[in-house]
Amino acid sequence: MTVEKPTMNDQDLHVLSDLSIYNCVRFGPYKAMIYEDQQDVREYTNIDIAREAAQLATGLQALGIKKGDRIIVMMLNCPEVLIAYQAIARAGALIIPVMPLLKAPEVRYIAENSTAKVVFTSPVLLPLL
Repeated sequence: MTVEKPTMNDQDLHVLSDLSIYNCVRFGPYKAMIYEDQQDVREYTNIDIAREAAQLATGLQALGIKKGDRIIVMMLNCPEVLIAYQAIARAGALIIPVMPLLKAPEVRYIAENSTAKVVFTSPVLLPLL
């Protein structure tokens, strides 16, 4: 007996989070990311990333984030960036990526004029806001 895997149609995939869910269903769990910094090495499966993104999306919605709301993501390279992007998409909000290399006045301008309701950032980058 063979089990047919789901097919991917353009009509079925509307946002980044749809693709993430499709990936989990189609391929099952696999190692999707290995992240190493000075403290440790962390491994994430595609299922881990999708689960954390779903939990974060639920939290964003509990905070009142709705479809079309804007959220700034200004973080150093880390797994949480991918999780935040997927969560924001799943919540229906819009991602405003802000490069951490910008100067404080530029970051403040974006934050003040973007109508963003939430900012995801790293503690080391807080002085830029």
